[in-house]
Amino acid sequence: MQRRSLIKGLALSLTAPLAGKAFAQDGTIAAPIDAATAARMQHKAKHFDQDFEDDFYLTTEQQTHLLLPVLSKLAQAKKVVGFGHFNLMSVDELLKVVARTELGAFTRLEMDFIEETFFRDAKAYGFYGAKVSTELLSKINISKTIKMPGTGHYVFRGRPEVLYKELKKDVGDGIVLTSGIRSVVKQLDLFQR
Repeated sequence: MQRRSLIKGLALSLTAPLAGKAFAQDGTIAAPIDAATAARMQHKAKHFDQDFEDDFYLTTEQQTHLLLPVLSKLAQAKKVVGFGHFNLMSVDELLKVVARTELGAFTRLEMDFIEETFFRDAKAYGFYGAKVSTELLSKINISKTIKMPGTGHYVFRGRPEVLYKELKKDVGDGIVLTSGIRSVVKQLDLFQR
């Protein structure tokens, strides 16, 4: 037990200098976030139910005719392929899966909405790290991923896999992998919610 406390303390002291920095999926560090941005992010997170001048909203019509149908189709795709595979799914795969469901293919307006969501500056959604993918149709190389048992999540082979396994060994079964690889489709799903 003392060993675990020591390891946790060491891990915290070693990672404290990284506070305010964003990590890419491959474990590399993106550009640091300035103190004012970090403070604003913390304030908005703490007061999430308040309106802020840089918030943006969809009209009722956009919510009804774009957001809700897109969310329904994303949920249907997740149901068809499963949670873990949904996290790795490409937009091309999404289009094929959704077209085969009872909801049918995305409309042109829904696709325009998806593209607008993807290409909008992620800071508008509160994400300040490096954009993992700059291409809407990018694909994750499945052979470079590994599913972490019992988590429903995948991580990239190599450094991310090693880091997770080391943390699990050092911290124990109490560690929870809450997010692994996030494809463009998974990010779209998160942004829409």
